[in-house]
Amino acid sequence: MGIMEIEKKDRQIQPGVPAGFPFESSLMMISQLENKSFFHHWHPEIEFTVIEKGEIDYQANDRIFHLREGDGIFVNSNVLHSGWLTGEGDCIYRPVNIGLALLQDFEGSDIDVKFIAPVFESPDFPSLYLDKDNEKHREILGLLRDCINLRHSKSPYYQLLIKAKLYMLWALMCEEVNIARRDQATCAPAVRINEIKAALSFMRENYRYHITLDNITHSTRTFRLRSYPEGLEPSWLLFHND
Repeated sequence: MGIMEIEKKDRQIQPGVPAGFPFESSLMMISQLENKSFFHHWHPEIEFTVIEKGEIDYQANDRIFHLREGDGIFVNSNVLHSGWLTGEGDCIYRPVNIGLALLQDFEGSDIDVKFIAPVFESPDFPSLYLDKDNEKHREILGLLRDCINLRHSKSPYYQLLIKAKLYMLWALMCEEVNIARRDQATCAPAVRINEIKAALSFMRENYRYHITLDNITHSTRTFRLRSYPEGLEPSWLLFHND
């Protein structure tokens, strides 16, 4: 088996949302990241990403989306995701991380039971491609941009205004969840994401050492590695070996 050297800075990315108001957005240029990509990672916050300029290939669990300028994507809590530059030029994008506490109501409330808990970490709704040419998706993206602008405004009430906008946005997301669940019978089964996470965690925890494929398979059950995507370094995606 070959040797892989793992660098810590390429592993788990923590969005670091503030505890007092768990909503954070930033403007990123992918060319400033090593290998013009961000590697597979996950976190408890949900994440929206809006493409401001250029285009990017974005993976959420086992699905790959090609996002163009004006498009966006929703990634659910603890979903494995990554992205890399495609084509010529650069890509400027804006990730928005939102903690569960910002959308939660009091425990046992109708809002929590009907609309929040069923979506967070829902295995049948890991992600949603937000197409700028789709009217409903444009509305979601518009509300998201309103929240971003409020976050960076000097309004003394921006937290209240963002929360109001987020509930409007979440109502539209719940409609998308219902559509996805009606169509789920036609969806391809996901790869075994928890096992992939176990392998990535093993590599992150042992990045100081030379790691062989035998080390990974022994510690995280039976995996095989294949190169993916072409030109991405380190370009490895883990799949279960059936």
